[in-house]
Amino acid sequence: INAKQLGLLNAMVNLLFSGALLWLVTADLKSPKWARQLFVVSAMLTSVSFIYQQDLHWSVWALIVMLGLFVGLYWCQSAFSYQAVQRNHRIRLIPPRFTVMVITCLVLTAIAFVVLPALKPFWKLPDQKQNATGLDNKMTPGDVADLAQSNRLAFRIELSGDPALSQLLQSSHAERYWRVLTLEQFDGKTWKQHSSRQVSRRYSPLLSSSQVKELEQQHKSQQPLTLSVIAEPSHQPWLLSYGTSIPQSSKIGLTKDSRLLANTKVTKRIKYEAVNLNSNNLIQPNQQTIALNLRLPSNGLIKTKALASELLAKAMQNVPSNSISLVSNSVPSVLSTSPQNPMPPDAVIARFNTLFFQYMKEQEFSYTLQPPVLQGDHIDDFLFNSKQGFCAHFASAHAALLRAVGVPARIVTGYHGGELNPNGNYLNIYDSSAHAWVEFVDNSNQWRRIDPTGAVAPSRISEGLESTLGSNEALAANAINFVKQTPWLNELRQQIQSLDYYWTVWVLDFDNNKRQNTVSQYLTFDKIAWSLMVFIITIVFIALFIWLSRWFKRPPVSIETYVINYLYQKADKLNKGQSSQAADSPTTQIDWSLTLNQHQSKLQSQLPEYQSEISEIINALNRYLYAGPHHTMTPQSHSNLNVPFISATHSVATIKKEFRNMIDTIK
Repeated sequence: INAKQLGLLNAMVNLLFSGALLWLVTADLKSPKWARQLFVVSAMLTSVSFIYQQDLHWSVWALIVMLGLFVGLYWCQSAFSYQAVQRNHRIRLIPPRFTVMVITCLVLTAIAFVVLPALKPFWKLPDQKQNATGLDNKMTPGDVADLAQSNRLAFRIELSGDPALSQLLQSSHAERYWRVLTLEQFDGKTWKQHSSRQVSRRYSPLLSSSQVKELEQQHKSQQPLTLSVIAEPSHQPWLLSYGTSIPQSSKIGLTKDSRLLANTKVTKRIKYEAVNLNSNNLIQPNQQTIALNLRLPSNGLIKTKALASELLAKAMQNVPSNSISLVSNSVPSVLSTSPQNPMPPDAVIARFNTLFFQYMKEQEFSYTLQPPVLQGDHIDDFLFNSKQGFCAHFASAHAALLRAVGVPARIVTGYHGGELNPNGNYLNIYDSSAHAWVEFVDNSNQWRRIDPTGAVAPSRISEGLESTLGSNEALAANAINFVKQTPWLNELRQQIQSLDYYWTVWVLDFDNNKRQNTVSQYLTFDKIAWSLMVFIITIVFIALFIWLSRWFKRPPVSIETYVINYLYQKADKLNKGQSSQAADSPTTQIDWSLTLNQHQSKLQSQLPEYQSEISEIINALNRYLYAGPHHTMTPQSHSNLNVPFISATHSVATIKKEFRNMIDTIK
């Protein structure tokens, strides 16, 4: 695999990782420098990983790794320091002040994240080569079945605005039709997105800004439904929408077939909003669109066309001929077709659809994700032989039948349903919710949605995929069903999903506008005061960083230094009546070149009435330093000191405390 196939970014990261491993193999493990170098390299690799993943789960793992690196660095540095000392010293499991350091860093980071403005990147990372996921812009019956077996989270939707429509979508599974693509080009086997719906030098599938404004003015209500959508990376430009919705971002456009299209491929998790105008497609087709959605292959589909003619004849039996001619005269000119194949009136189309649904019930069509492979003319084979399939099969056959009788029709692919998370009051849309349905044009030149899957498997529309499939097939299609069927596991899963959702909303999507709105909600500043506040906070953070760096780098005081220093402080206090200072701050007047016996003589001369106590304390210190571990320091019979059992396995803080208690008996 060369760098072009792998992607420049992946090649750079792999080179960095390979270099770190190579360095680790050749490192001098006897030198204390390798621990610091390993820490730096590992921290860099952990930071680089955020290029690929930024969700809550990965962030928590990265935090755990960084804390482990700090602890490991402390262990290594303590081990090397121990080798340089001629006495036993127990290494702590957790570094001193570690909890204070972690909490302080997290608090300071949170404050800086909320207050300080985000800087734009100094350079743009190269695009990484990734396979596309989710829906494709072509569909052959069988494709959506593979997608339905995926548990990948595709979108998350939070609804606000219109209370009636929001409540309907949250409570009714059947109303949740999330459109993504329209497939209009059909070759007899595969439905594809037409080239005019794709971005190219020749075509622009987007509506102009004036057309969007006109559409918005005509249909926008006082309290429209607003969709706040979090899209997972799919490496495709198309996004989820509901009916006809206007995007609120300049980076997303509304297409002529009522879809949402990003100006770049979605390579990372993004959040966008769209204002819904109607649950149906409001964008009327033109003559080119009508012609495109009437095309059928010139050869083949003989049985399908014969069935269409038969159903149409039955549909027209109960409709008066004068009403057909009256409707035909009122049809817009854009819908005019040839005299041999006129556009049927709406009543006939509705009856035609009903008859087709009855045909599938009478012929005992069944819903399954594992249908037999279609042979020859796929539509003919499905309608008259296999009679087994899923949404792609039913939608493909229905759209072909409608086109055969002169009704413009196409397939819409997207998602249906979704799982409502009660903790966050939003909908999770998985790949397993992928669905296909039909749109056809009525006599008023409006697109109408119809879903033939509901005629064969009503529970697929009203409840979802799991309720439609058998238990074995449902478990194979969606392994997460076991978790959903276990109450406490399902509750835990939803809680974790809610945390990840709010992480995306309040952290990953926290831009400068939200930052300023959050701060101004509690503080009212003009621009000058805002800039001044940011400057002051920056200076405070720098000062805190310098102070913390010095505080954490302060070298620890040895037990010998601690005891001698505290004895001299006690002597000063008794002789001069001065208050004792902290023992961790050695007195500068002490001559540290003296031996313990010399210090003992000097202290006994300053406190002659406590000669025996001072001698016992110095002897205890000598026994601790040089007599080895687990040595019991027993006081002399004439001493008033309470000398406890002190072992080298005790922590440094415990030993210091015991010696301090011994010295405090001198009063």
